Amino acid sequence: MLVFTASGWVYINTFVLADYQTRSMWYPFTDEQVLRCVSGTYADRNLSSWPAEIMSWAEWHFKHPQTKLLKLVSISPN
Repeated sequence: MLVFTASGWVYINTFVLADYQTRSMWYPFTDEQVLRCVSGTYADRNLSSWPAEIMSWAEWHFKHPQTKLLKLVSISPN
């Protein structure tokens, strides 16, 4: 499993990602719907995209009523 983070680099107005495990650099090629490794251990390999949906919490909860949500509690500095 790879865990990704923003690398700090931008190419054609899109963030280049880096994986924590190998420090490889990944770029999303939207026309091909893949994340391609452009340098590092996995150079020239692709990761296929997974289906995703953008929706409100209400819509999500309607579709997936078993989902639990943790309440965020903030501590204000006083």
